[in-house]
Amino acid sequence: MPSNATPPARRRREFIATASLSLSALAGCSTVRTEFRERRLGEPDRRLSPDWHPDPGQWPIDGYNFAQTSHNPYATPPRDDPETAWTYDHENGQEQNSLRTLIVADDTVYVRTDGELVALDAATGQTEWTRSRASRAFLAFVAGRLYEFREDQLRALTPGGESIWETEFDDDNYYYTPLERDGWVYVTGRDTVARLHADTGDIIATADRDAASPITAGGSVYAGRYSLTAYDIVDAEFSRRWTADDGSPYEAYGSAAVANGLVVRSERHNYDGDGEDRGRLSVYDVTDGTRRTALTTERTTRSPSVDGQRVYVSTSDVRGGTIGSAGRLAAFSVDGEEHWRYEPEASLRPPVSADGTVYVGPFANDRVPLVAFDAATGDELWRRDVASSPELAIAGETLYVGTNESVRAFRA
Repeated sequence: MPSNATPPARRRREFIATASLSLSALAGCSTVRTEFRERRLGEPDRRLSPDWHPDPGQWPIDGYNFAQTSHNPYATPPRDDPETAWTYDHENGQEQNSLRTLIVADDTVYVRTDGELVALDAATGQTEWTRSRASRAFLAFVAGRLYEFREDQLRALTPGGESIWETEFDDDNYYYTPLERDGWVYVTGRDTVARLHADTGDIIATADRDAASPITAGGSVYAGRYSLTAYDIVDAEFSRRWTADDGSPYEAYGSAAVANGLVVRSERHNYDGDGEDRGRLSVYDVTDGTRRTALTTERTTRSPSVDGQRVYVSTSDVRGGTIGSAGRLAAFSVDGEEHWRYEPEASLRPPVSADGTVYVGPFANDRVPLVAFDAATGDELWRRDVASSPELAIAGETLYVGTNESVRAFRA
């Protein structure tokens, strides 16, 4: 008796054909929806050039710029033992004072804690305005606009703190500093990129991409958690150009930096359980992703500072049981030659630099002061006691230091 069953090979072919048609249809629908949103909203009026960079007198992003160099080429901060020009003490209870961001733009210091968003006069420290907040978030100031962002929300504000638009995301995946370019705001998570209309905040499209911690010097965007990928932005979408992945058990920790045709990336070993806390500093060629340098460290490397001559990188013990217990600061050439090092008996925050001076403070401990070093020689210039885990920003002639207790402005 003949069977009505379809042969397995034919079933597979039919399934593949049906799946392909379905995926094509879904992709087509997604494209149509994206095009419809773009037509409905129109071309954005606000258009930021890909080569945007901070103006003199600013430190507008954690890491200074979209390239995340943590180096201000315009500033002349104090090399001699400084005076405290002013101090702002947080007014909320200590439980609300976890400092998330300290940035400087348009003669204003913006401070975000878990309890408030505050604008201070950069010259005097006088409070310009305050907004109460009920959860943690971070800040970035880009071309006259203040962004306030957390994992599931992005707010665009005027410099005076008034709302321009607010966008909520369906999940809490969006961890990183938004990147703005050519009328679009790109918000990334570990495996997702969302493109928003710069005028309205409407989500135009989302795409699956390994886009953790994106950085750019104006051309390609470099991102990724376990591997490093270079993306070109083509028709407003992230298009992969190359991926560097050596299969080793390291992941990005903090932000990489891009400068002078190189990506400098701090990495942490994926230890299991109570394994050894190790780090690596890798330097990649932006042309094809070739890794030119790989330096292993005894502790997790932090976000580097890159000044065009040297790379300054600190290390920290970031494990729960021994967090803050050990670390160092070292200066390297891009080919891996060590120039100098500083080895306190405690962990360090990521360094910042300007005008031949490197600054670093303690991480998760109060045993190490804030220290200023000569960038070329490593000679200590001065030190100052500060609370644990300070946020540092350099603008003009001032080093701004924020902690859970206060914000201070240091000047020569």
